[in-house]
Amino acid sequence: MHSKLPDEVRRIAVVRALHLGDLLTAVPGLRALRETWPRAEITLIGLPWAEDLVSRLPYLDQLLEFPGYPGISEVPYSSRRTQAFLEQAQDRRYDLSIQLHGDGSVSNFFTLELGARCAAGYFVPGRGEPLLDINLPYPPRYPEILRVLELMTSLGCQAQGMHYEFPVTQEERTEATGILTSAGWRVGRPIVGISPGARPPARRWPAERFAEVAKGLVLALGGLVVVTGVAAEQEMATYIADHIGGPCINVAGRTSLGVLAALIGKMSVLVTNDSGPAHLATAMGTPSVILFGGADPRRWAPLDQTRHVVMYAAADCSPCPHWECPCDHRCLTWIEPGDVVVASLNLLARLGEQPVLRGAFDRLERAG
Repeated sequence: MHSKLPDEVRRIAVVRALHLGDLLTAVPGLRALRETWPRAEITLIGLPWAEDLVSRLPYLDQLLEFPGYPGISEVPYSSRRTQAFLEQAQDRRYDLSIQLHGDGSVSNFFTLELGARCAAGYFVPGRGEPLLDINLPYPPRYPEILRVLELMTSLGCQAQGMHYEFPVTQEERTEATGILTSAGWRVGRPIVGISPGARPPARRWPAERFAEVAKGLVLALGGLVVVTGVAAEQEMATYIADHIGGPCINVAGRTSLGVLAALIGKMSVLVTNDSGPAHLATAMGTPSVILFGGADPRRWAPLDQTRHVVMYAAADCSPCPHWECPCDHRCLTWIEPGDVVVASLNLLARLGEQPVLRGAFDRLERAG
């Protein structure tokens, strides 16, 4: 154990007020944390949606909704709300607070104000003095899953595997099967997943290219296309579904997160932007082809390059921090639909999915 840790750790606060993919990459670190302190109360300070994930994982006991803080954009800042939250947090008398929200430039201040007996996190060398009790230099190009684990191991935790987890219930699996069978799917037929959304527009491959990929994969594999997305992505998903010309179901905005995960778990392959569904595919063990634009694949791509293929054009301006592309989106438009179709089929071939692939390349060749 780290020499600065209290002798007894009974209450732990973890700060990570981020989104689905960010939380899934932290699961191996949270698993190591729970293994080290199995009887501690571990609280995630995060966004409201994370209640769903907290309820599924044995590594977290509860969620406290992040109240907002100056310089952190995920929640609008209200001084009254934040002050009330910090006073309540200090009353909880945390033994350990762990900052997993970004590089620490701002979030370390918030973590320090929780008043824990010991605070740990990353900092950026050259941007002021380290604030916390346990400080690690922030590695900007390091895979996120390893970055979180490195902080945990600095506390004395031991990794308990690198795999993600997103447990789904039998009810969710049954609902997912019902959605598929209502669209004409039968057991043994291929399911092609298409996930065209992403919160930042800079990470979205054009919808018409997703439609081309879906058409190519339906031609090669047969089966059913499932287009996923949140409610705000329904227009994009509807465009793709309308232009496939084959069996398709559009579930954008029509499922819970658990049912979406169950659907992804049944897919033969998922073609997706760098987004929450991409990380769900990793958690569910579903082969995926992930299209990277502005985000850095060195940080966010799955470590398992056997089941997951990264397509990245490496434009001279990427990776970039922009929410919307300020130029011509070349990092994504340089990726051609035909290459994505071939990458998907090659991935299935490499994984030995012979029943799914039988005749696929011949059908593509005949179609020209």
